[in-house]
Parts: sequence; structure tokens; C-alpha cells
Amino acid sequence: MNRQEEVLFSIMRGFFENPNFENLFRLFQGEDRILYYLSTQNRADITPSELSERLHITRARATAAVQELERKQYVTRIRSQKDKRRIYLSLTEDGTSVYSPSCGVGAESIARAFGGAWRIRCR
Repeated sequence: MNRQEEVLFSIMRGFFENPNFENLFRLFQGEDRILYYLSTQNRADITPSELSERLHITRARATAAVQELERKQYVTRIRSQKDKRRIYLSLTEDGTSVYSPSCGVGAESIARAFGGAWRIRCR
């Protein structure tokens, strides 16, 4: 391994071993988009079907992603009181803290990991 590869490997190992980056590596395909969508909607009637339509993902992918986000305790499913067949999605406190709609996934974690040396500029 040459010197450049050693430095790159050291940097990558630092990222993966740093607990401040843990949330960045927990999200799988489409989960970040779902968290973003839920965090930007100011309403409580978002369904998995809506996620599928709005995010242009299959219903199967939306269902799998929601199940995984629920397992990670980032999302909760709430059954409609009027129609028990309908399920609405809501971000949990953990889900809100993992994803900031103005900065994206993990911006706070990146800033913490670098001890404030980097300033994250949000849109």
C-alpha cells in the first residue's frame, strides 16, 4: 500500500469508526428521501401510497423502507380512526433529529465529528 492509499484508508476508517457518523450509515436506499418528505410536510395524513407516488418508488420499496424506518424508531404508523384500513406515517423525535430538512442527513453529526472545525451551511 502506498502512502496515499494509507492516508485514504485512515480517513475512511476514521469515518466508519466515529460514532458521530453512525446515523449516516444507517439509512438505506430511499429511506433518506422518505425522512426528507415526512419532515417537509406539515400534515398528519401521509400514507405509504402517497410516498410511493410522490417519490416515484414502488409500493413494495416504500413499504420495505417504512418498515425499516419503523424498526429504527424513526417513523411510527398510526391507524386511521375513521377507516381502520388506512395507515398514516409520522416522524418520531429520533427521526426528526436524524434528518434536518434544511441541512440534509447528518449535517449536525459531521460538524460534531470535526469538533466544529467545519461549518455546515444549510440551504
